[in-house]
Amino acid sequence: MKKIFSTFTIAFVALALLVSPAYAKWQDDVAFLLPQGIMHAPGIEKRIETGKGLPSGIMKKIENDAVVPTISNFLVTDVNSSTAVISWNTNVKSNSLLFLDIETPVSTDEDEHAFNEEFTHRHMIKLTDLEPETTYFVVVGSEGTSENIGLSEEISFTTDPVNMEDEDTEPPVIDNIQVSQVTENSVHISWGTNEEATGYIVMGTSTPIVESESHTYQLQTLQTEQEIDISELEEDTQYFFVVFSSDVSGNVSNSQTYSFTTQEVDPVTETIFGPFIINVNTNSAKIVWFTTERSDAKIWLSSQSPVLTDTDPILESEESSLLHLHSIENLMANTTYYVVVSSSDASGNVTTSTEKMFVTDSE
Repeated sequence: MKKIFSTFTIAFVALALLVSPAYAKWQDDVAFLLPQGIMHAPGIEKRIETGKGLPSGIMKKIENDAVVPTISNFLVTDVNSSTAVISWNTNVKSNSLLFLDIETPVSTDEDEHAFNEEFTHRHMIKLTDLEPETTYFVVVGSEGTSENIGLSEEISFTTDPVNMEDEDTEPPVIDNIQVSQVTENSVHISWGTNEEATGYIVMGTSTPIVESESHTYQLQTLQTEQEIDISELEEDTQYFFVVFSSDVSGNVSNSQTYSFTTQEVDPVTETIFGPFIINVNTNSAKIVWFTTERSDAKIWLSSQSPVLTDTDPILESEESSLLHLHSIENLMANTTYYVVVSSSDASGNVTTSTEKMFVTDSE
């Protein structure tokens, strides 16, 4: 019976406490304990004032939430030319706010410079991207569960001069330069660096490369792998180039001189075997021919000779093939036709056949 009474008393006091105006701000924290219909509890305000007759857990929460965080051990440490560590302690668990300015007094009415939502007794924020040899003023604050904010006094610190030993003075190391996909008018060049860097290529047709007679091809993205396609080159020409790379600190390195030679345009004119006219009937026929190189196809057709090839062909195919087989439809029965075919290889060499004749079947 005593245990039952004690449990009932604690639950009643806790629930009554939550509906009291003096304790309204805690309702959200333990609202799940509040049964429907309980709106008033006699004598609860007296218990809040004296702290007597309340469960220890609830009383501790009241005490903690009523406290404005007190800041102590406010320190600035590990200061160098661009960073500093700000630390402090609070008497209750709370979050971390930091206000920073190069002018005094520091305004705490503006948005904080740094914020950490973790609730803790020990607070630490590392400041980065500071300017060297600059005096900064800082105020820290902490906010507990009751939304009471405690603020520190303002203190200052001065960043160090730039340490030349820490400054990046090493240029990127360029390696793995590759030249590929060389054609008669284009080339693909790639390379790597040991750190993120931009790059550019200076290219000319003589060595040493003369700047006034060369072209520069730039890549602006910072990365460790660079590649570039260069076009509009001259056929059968030797080119010389140097790769340059620049890191974020402005250190520039360059490679040795490399060279490549563009391909010669294919001088060989392909040969056409044909055309042959097969499967002729009253209104259609098939035209077939062979080429010595892979090439496209065009067909001109006329009922009169000679066939004019300076007009649009009746059939055109961009498919590159050695065997060309195409059907011609909608012909007239018992009619004489003349046909000429043409093919063009990848180098643009064009070959045109002699004129051939055939007659469609009678109906």
